Amino acid sequence: MNLKFNRFFSPFTFILRILIGASISSETHASDPGIDEQSTPPPFQALFSALDTRGIPASRSLVKISWWGDSAVAGDGYTSQLRKRLQERFGDGGAGIVLPDPTFKGYVHGQIRLKRNNWVTESALFRNLKHRRYGLTGIAMQSYGGASSTFLARGEGYDQVTVFFRGAPKRGLLQIYADEEGLPRTDHLTHRDSVNDTTWTYSLKSPSKWIRVRAAGKGSVELYAVALERSGGGLVLDTMGQVGLRARGLLRIKPEHFINQVRLRSPHLMAIQFGGNERVDAQLTKEKHQREIEELIGRLKKGSPKGSCLIVGPLPHGKRKRGKIILDARLTTIADAQKAAATAQGCAYFDAIEQFGGEEGLQVMVKERLLAKDLAHLTTRGHQAMGNLLADWILKAYDAPKSP
Repeated sequence: MNLKFNRFFSPFTFILRILIGASISSETHASDPGIDEQSTPPPFQALFSALDTRGIPASRSLVKISWWGDSAVAGDGYTSQLRKRLQERFGDGGAGIVLPDPTFKGYVHGQIRLKRNNWVTESALFRNLKHRRYGLTGIAMQSYGGASSTFLARGEGYDQVTVFFRGAPKRGLLQIYADEEGLPRTDHLTHRDSVNDTTWTYSLKSPSKWIRVRAAGKGSVELYAVALERSGGGLVLDTMGQVGLRARGLLRIKPEHFINQVRLRSPHLMAIQFGGNERVDAQLTKEKHQREIEELIGRLKKGSPKGSCLIVGPLPHGKRKRGKIILDARLTTIADAQKAAATAQGCAYFDAIEQFGGEEGLQVMVKERLLAKDLAHLTTRGHQAMGNLLADWILKAYDAPKSP
């Protein structure tokens, strides 16, 4: 089912609210304009059921949202604002998945500062690994010892560390350090009698704002991701974007390996946003892009069959023509393909172009500096606006069935 909400205010109203700092209420009734008058939408049922558990007294449940995409996600721009808004409502469960060693410039996580060294790292973007095992994030790290990633919390600390790795014969040792101590708190041998992808979760006695994961030798370590969370529960939003990534980049990952990685994470909501890079492809067609999106969603759903799915449409991109700024026409091909894929796969669809006001809204975005000078990327203010749009959209859907 394609859950698609129409634009619920004009672009000028939207800009005014952003400029004066007014929030758009997340409390709504089923009869409010712009939201379907129906019970809990099937595409979000798994997410909403998980969110309901956060209302149980003393709940320690963890609601997991996993988000894949290109540079807009890699920089944790709008996703950071969305995470903030949802965690304010449902509790801060932590940073979620963090890339231990991104292969590109521009990686940011709103809750974490990252220091790393000595990993041998490969990305699915470059297809250098014949075995095609790039983990959940599309990035795989390897070390025979000495490589490490240090995670520094921008706010409160974390007391639960989960490491995604590949177990195999003759594999090496992983260590976890905390609080800038010189000795590891614990270590874990990644040796297994047979090859399998797995995770290792270690709980600290108290939250730490400084956590290090280190390869300690005794064999090769193959690392995929680290999740930093809080045992008290809440909501986490994993951001797994890469600069330059297209949807088909994730399809280069060995299917059964990727599906198993998703299974290990078991997110309640799986969201993807692609199209900004695909729009410049010479061989772009609606049919081709739709097939790629559907195949990717299909693999995600195999990994988390009970999870909800969301396709976020392409962000507004402009072109200059005869002194005017117009929407890039190729976005229509992208958007049409993704809407069709959402319908076919039973996912929710968020129409970012429509939510920003379409062609008319594009002019306002440029005037109010929500769109960068290249007309292809959101500014910091633009990302904040996008995050608020998404948060309001999701919360309207969540609250609607509960309205009298």
